[in-house]
Amino acid sequence: FSLGEITAIVLSGAVKWQHAIVLLKSILDEFQILEPNSNYRTLLVVGITNKKLDEICEQTNVSISNYIFPKGRIMIGSEQNIALAKKKCDSFKPPICNYISMTYPLHSYFAEHIKIKMESAFKKIAITPPNCHVYSNICCAELKTRDALQNALLNLCDSPVKWEYAFDSIPHRDIRFIA
Repeated sequence: FSLGEITAIVLSGAVKWQHAIVLLKSILDEFQILEPNSNYRTLLVVGITNKKLDEICEQTNVSISNYIFPKGRIMIGSEQNIALAKKKCDSFKPPICNYISMTYPLHSYFAEHIKIKMESAFKKIAITPPNCHVYSNICCAELKTRDALQNALLNLCDSPVKWEYAFDSIPHRDIRFIA
């Protein structure tokens, strides 16, 4: 479920584990609602430029949810739209284009409703500055304040994960946690 971000802020001392449970519950409750009716599919695409993938996303109403490595992306959308995107991606040679198992719309605009639930959960918990360096794989920056941590966690719902860029944003050698 891509919840390592919450684990990282607990281990950094910014959130007590009891409060992390409140956040997790807000996300997982939404997943429970989605699961029986979920028609989201995901597609791993390797070997197509960002420009071409942006065009495919626009044409098929799908979203890039993960920037894994150069020309390595995960796309998410409805089952029908992902099938259209796969057909378009398959027309490029030699890409790798395979369905992967994930039925939740996290890290895309399809998950805006989860963000609303998390905003409500944040009213019930305490967040303090972390005791170590914590970096976001969403905004690719160090998170030093309560507001920065909260915003990063909220953005994990509807913003793509950018592993490709996140590691480049970390200048320190003493990092213990990445969120």
